[in-house]
Amino acid sequence: MLMAELLISIKGMDCANCSAKIERKLNQLAGVKAEVNLATEKANVSFDPAQNSAESLIQSIEKAGYGAVIEEMSLDITGMTCANCSSRIERKLSKLDGMLSANVNLATEKATVRFLPDMLSLTDISHSVEQSGYGLKLPTTAHSKNAQMDPLKRDTLIALSLTLPLFLGEMLPMLIPGGMTLKHSLIPHQLWLYLSFILATLVQFGPGWRFYKSGLPSLLSGSPDMNSLVMLGSSAAYLYSVTAAFLPHFFPAGTRHLW
Repeated sequence: MLMAELLISIKGMDCANCSAKIERKLNQLAGVKAEVNLATEKANVSFDPAQNSAESLIQSIEKAGYGAVIEEMSLDITGMTCANCSSRIERKLSKLDGMLSANVNLATEKATVRFLPDMLSLTDISHSVEQSGYGLKLPTTAHSKNAQMDPLKRDTLIALSLTLPLFLGEMLPMLIPGGMTLKHSLIPHQLWLYLSFILATLVQFGPGWRFYKSGLPSLLSGSPDMNSLVMLGSSAAYLYSVTAAFLPHFFPAGTRHLW
């Protein structure tokens, strides 16, 4: 039996339980033997192509609540003159190790490719096209693994910008003599409650949605990870605060001064 090998970078792992969960999911597939390394954030996978495909492995990782690092881009091809040209390039690219899909369009003279960057580079793709007798225009700026951090940086900045008004509105008046009285004279208490609710909700289900996306499937499958813990902790604090703000009669009268 001829086994195929894949090296897949995985994003979203936070602890040893994450890597163990992904490893179990992959090894449950027919004809698959996988090892997932938390330190390198990579999965080494051997599989039988007759029983599974690279796409099915990636889908299994995604169903577990994590993501595979995949490059997807459109490249300009030169020298094509007929449908046979595009078919030939497409077949050649599809045979490359680490290539998930390749589609070559004669009309637009472009190749749309999806590949694993740990196994395949733009240079490899370019060489394959050139060996077929055609040319490939490399993009001026290629995607890099650092691009994985962009969504996280964006979510952090959004969360910070939404949380800062809440923090200042609650803490700053307490540091200034007569600050609480001034605050209530400038912003009615009920208005501040609704404003706080809107800002907190945007943080919880905007930037914070990443924890639900990964943590909820892990929790439901009986293998909670760090995302599950963050999701449960932040959800408990959010629901408690909303209930205390808008349904205070659920709490003993002696504790209502806390909010």
